[in-house]
Amino acid sequence: MTYADQIKSPLWQKRRLEILSKDDFTCQVCGEKERTLHVHHIKYKNGCKIWQYKDSELITLCDNFHELEHKIDIDKYINYLSSNDITKIETSLILENISSIIFNNNYKRVLYNLLSSYGNNIENTVLDKLEKRRINWID
Repeated sequence: MTYADQIKSPLWQKRRLEILSKDDFTCQVCGEKERTLHVHHIKYKNGCKIWQYKDSELITLCDNFHELEHKIDIDKYINYLSSNDITKIETSLILENISSIIFNNNYKRVLYNLLSSYGNNIENTVLDKLEKRRINWID
């Protein structure tokens, strides 16, 4: 079954509505409710149908952030650091530090700062939803 066929499947349509409902039909990054919303797979697993993912592997994103999610090239940023004389060891330590901050419950501040750089007004209610998601990541 192709990806296009899976998107048309009633099983995906049902699963998609479950995630949209769980996320209160709200983009979980910026809090947008009026734009077109997408259910995004945070990661893909070989052999898994698109409706067979855990809640924590699916997220509601507005069309802006969904498009951005697919455009971001992490390797580009790693190469940028390298081209500015930052070693892979230093890059890995930076990423490890960020991971540590996020997983030691300082992630609200980090995410707020990161998202603010995109010029968005991030409300505390959105950050609270991110906190709820973070708690659910532990499953």
